[in-house]
Amino acid sequence: MGCASIIQTAMAHYMQSGGFERHLRRVVQIGRARREALIKGLQRVGKGYFDVNDSAAGMHLVAWMPKMTHAQCDQLIEIAASHDLGLHPISRLYKKPPKVPGFLLGFAALSVTEIGAAMTVLEKSLGEWEKRQGPAHRKSARRE
Repeated sequence: MGCASIIQTAMAHYMQSGGFERHLRRVVQIGRARREALIKGLQRVGKGYFDVNDSAAGMHLVAWMPKMTHAQCDQLIEIAASHDLGLHPISRLYKKPPKVPGFLLGFAALSVTEIGAAMTVLEKSLGEWEKRQGPAHRKSARRE
């Protein structure tokens, strides 16, 4: 078992030549750009619904929804899914759901352009969700 010596030699050369370090730097820059695109997109289209917990590490963000109930978040998930946007509730990762609903948002597998497109769909989904809530919700949302 183990790696063939040719693979080990190639990897050693890759590391000694600085190729691996350049690769890591590039991947970190790409990750930062994707994270920034997601955060700015949520701020731009989120209508004040999202409270984002940013982290300099990882490939996911948690966006809490303090102005929504769990049932309302489920409605938003359903609407977004009808537009081929996957929203993943953070509550699935808890034994007992948290008091405030939220979403776990991954960005590692999406380009900055794809994140922008997803934000457009999210904005449309939020608009549809607000229409379903009726005028009373819109008035209370404006006051906050």
